[in-house]
Amino acid sequence: KDAFKVKQVRSKILFTIFIILVFRIGTTITVPGVNAKILNNLQDVSFLNMLSLVSGNAMRNFSVFALGVSPYITASIVVQLLQMDLLPKFVEWGKQGEVGRRKLNQATRYITLVLAFVQSIGITASFNTLSSISLVKTPNVSTYLLIGTILTAGSIIVTWLGEQITDKGFGNGVSMIIFSGIIASIPKMFSTIYVDCRALL
Repeated sequence: KDAFKVKQVRSKILFTIFIILVFRIGTTITVPGVNAKILNNLQDVSFLNMLSLVSGNAMRNFSVFALGVSPYITASIVVQLLQMDLLPKFVEWGKQGEVGRRKLNQATRYITLVLAFVQSIGITASFNTLSSISLVKTPNVSTYLLIGTILTAGSIIVTWLGEQITDKGFGNGVSMIIFSGIIASIPKMFSTIYVDCRALL
């Protein structure tokens, strides 16, 4: 309550809430050309459940934000590893202070772009194979490329939203995006537990 009395703090809180709302809206928009209801048949696939938990059911809806920030996190880990005397250029950038940090951030974004596209194609093809009825309505090269492009763009947008929270809101943006996804999944988890308990009784 007292925090809202300070204009700067109030602005940061409201901005963070706004960005999270934008993310939550995006998780409800299903990728065109996909029958997302088919994913309900894959309840036992632990990988799908993990992605759905972190993305706030965005993967379960196969939405445009289905990949969330996972490609960015993977890219950040790759860049960190490359700075450990694996790639001289990255080691050099790591010692250049603010200028080097900007170069590393740029490299992280490029790697995120590549990983997101590869990951989106792989996940779509895998779930399409696992589902009893095709997840992709018309499985061909052009459709997979379109879905891959949309999911990649969604991942980049989510990463950008996280960066906006870091710059203008509260806390680490990527962590806030993941946190909001987990919080959004809690009601569904309690509902599932309640149904399972009633079935046992």
